[in-house]
Amino acid sequence: MPTLYKPILTEADSIWSTPAEAISDWVSANRDVILARLNFDEEHGRLGEADGKFDEQIKRAQDEVLGEISGVLALGAAQAAEPKTGVTIATLERIKKHPSAAQDYTLPGFAEWLLASHSAAIDDLSQGRRAGRPSSEATRIVGEGLRGIYLRYNDKITRRSETSCRHGDYIQVEAGPFFDFVSAAIVPLQNLLHERRLPRVTAASIVRQSRYPISPIKVRFHRSPGNE
Repeated sequence: MPTLYKPILTEADSIWSTPAEAISDWVSANRDVILARLNFDEEHGRLGEADGKFDEQIKRAQDEVLGEISGVLALGAAQAAEPKTGVTIATLERIKKHPSAAQDYTLPGFAEWLLASHSAAIDDLSQGRRAGRPSSEATRIVGEGLRGIYLRYNDKITRRSETSCRHGDYIQVEAGPFFDFVSAAIVPLQNLLHERRLPRVTAASIVRQSRYPISPIKVRFHRSPGNE
């Protein structure tokens, strides 16, 4: 069954304003967990060591890497907010059927640009579409960014697949140090995407896309809600 896309008739707030600041604030507030899963202290040392002689340098390095993580997440959010081709076509179709209704809205920039530059924008977009579910460019951007940061503080990335039991079914789940780091770092991005009803970016999809070797399977059981 083909995916049904909803038109966008109003311009959303820019990711680079309040949302980006909220991401940065969250990352800073949760710096201890993120830095611990990054193994940051193994490279730079801990605050307070050597009588605090290097605290200033350590704090500066912390702020730099946390700022970089925030930037990666904001860039991923901006990419996720870009309308898919199907959404763009649905928007133009809606305007085509109800042109007077468009006067009641502040149209998103992508729609105004296409309407101004193409008299046959819908046909142009349709010809360029590919069959199947579109890949997540946001997942690629965030994955590449976080992977590069992680490898500065760790020798390698290995995937670990564990067998988990949830709701009575056995499933394979991602695990391992890189997965733990990604899970901690992407929380503000996931919150933003959920609030805006945008496609999810998950830690599992990021780790799978990393294409690193999988170590032997382990079994882990999760108690399902209602079976406690």
